[in-house]
Amino acid sequence: VSTQSTWEAVVSTQSTWEAVVSTQSTWEAVVSTQSTWEAVVSTQSTWGIEMFGMSGSVVTCIGSSLRWAIDGAAFSDINRDWRKTFTFKPQDFIDLWTPGFLGVLQVLQHFGEGTRFQGISGSWFNILIWSAVLAFWAQFGYAGNFGVFVGFYTMCLFCPFLLISTFLDPVPEEQGGPKPVLALGAMLGIQQKTADPEDNYAETDNYDNEA
Repeated sequence: VSTQSTWEAVVSTQSTWEAVVSTQSTWEAVVSTQSTWEAVVSTQSTWGIEMFGMSGSVVTCIGSSLRWAIDGAAFSDINRDWRKTFTFKPQDFIDLWTPGFLGVLQVLQHFGEGTRFQGISGSWFNILIWSAVLAFWAQFGYAGNFGVFVGFYTMCLFCPFLLISTFLDPVPEEQGGPKPVLALGAMLGIQQKTADPEDNYAETDNYDNEA
């Protein structure tokens, strides 16, 4: 009985020791986590000081390019990444905004005579040349796979029909040929119908005759 009690005491001591060891491991894990967090905070503070010349924190406002500074750093240059997109530097501005501006210019061809450029949409051949420019300079090199898809769509599916239309319908618009653009302005009701100049001439002739 005495030996059994001694053995139980040994087992109890071993369990207590394992509990102590487990507690020590947990505490070391907590200390390690605290050290890691302090390192992260220190790195963030150093990054804010080195990158933006500030001692306060940086709060992301819209995405990762637009930030709002606090703790006395209101005038620090923390939004320099924003200027990488919205910039007027010629080399960056042209490279970033070429697809957008050329796309808007393409859409404007369909909203009426006030927004059309005859050099772009005056004939099927003009649209063919313009579409090739769009494909090579504003589609293939942008938007990853989507840009490649749109570029090949333009060159392989759209441009061949423009080339065929150039030979099947060679009469230009100025000589009575059809307009090679859509009438989106009239369809959407944003283009006012203007009087035909020939009607004005007819009214003037009638007035002269009556006089």
